[in-house]
Amino acid sequence: MRRRTGFGLTAVFAALVLTACGQARVSVTVELEDEDGDGTVLLDDVAVRLLPYDRDFIFDSLTAAAATPEPEIPPELLAAQEEIAQAQQDWRDAEDRWNFLRDTLKKLTDELAELNPSMRTYRTIHGEWERWDGQYRQVDRRKGSLFERFDSLQRETNAQMEGVRIVQRDWADQAFRDVGVVIDARIDETGLEEAADTTGAEGPGVVRFEVPPGEYWVYARHELPNHEFYWNVPVTVERGDPVAVRLGRDNAEMRPIF
Repeated sequence: MRRRTGFGLTAVFAALVLTACGQARVSVTVELEDEDGDGTVLLDDVAVRLLPYDRDFIFDSLTAAAATPEPEIPPELLAAQEEIAQAQQDWRDAEDRWNFLRDTLKKLTDELAELNPSMRTYRTIHGEWERWDGQYRQVDRRKGSLFERFDSLQRETNAQMEGVRIVQRDWADQAFRDVGVVIDARIDETGLEEAADTTGAEGPGVVRFEVPPGEYWVYARHELPNHEFYWNVPVTVERGDPVAVRLGRDNAEMRPIF
């Protein structure tokens, strides 16, 4: 009995030593709230990195030290991009309505196929079918014109946007040519390493890390057609209960995509 007690104390002591020297845990959830605040969507397939350095500070420092200022996006192109995004949304809304009406008409058509045309129920459903069909034809015409507007706006500005992209890429190639060296030096200074994973493997919208304690930044991007949500959130990682980090609309920076 004494030997069992001694073994138990040894095991507890060993567990305490391992806990003190072990890794810390971080759980990151990526979710986007509706703009009206009615609900949230957990995002899978988002690449999340845990960085032992502030990448924004590094890139801002290199930008300030660049030989020339960072090229700005012309205001008219920003306005054009917003117009394109709205035109695209209008077209997609019309397409969603068109799909709903098409499915409704099919359902009513299937019901009519089971009825005798002389029946009162048939006439009632047929009248409903005609009303939906009128809306369907109207939306069908509108959907086509909305797509033409979106496509035309996009083609008109593509050449200008590509010109801006080329200028920005050329500037970034020069301004950030030493960024790898700077990051490696910062990692050596902290004695920590980067960690990376993708949300969804361990639960919807979730990614988990086990890393040494220290100061980190949670970095992630989520792209939409014309803009992206960008996160670079500082977090102090300590042993004990998992550190929970939530990436959402409220702590993201929205950036235009060109």
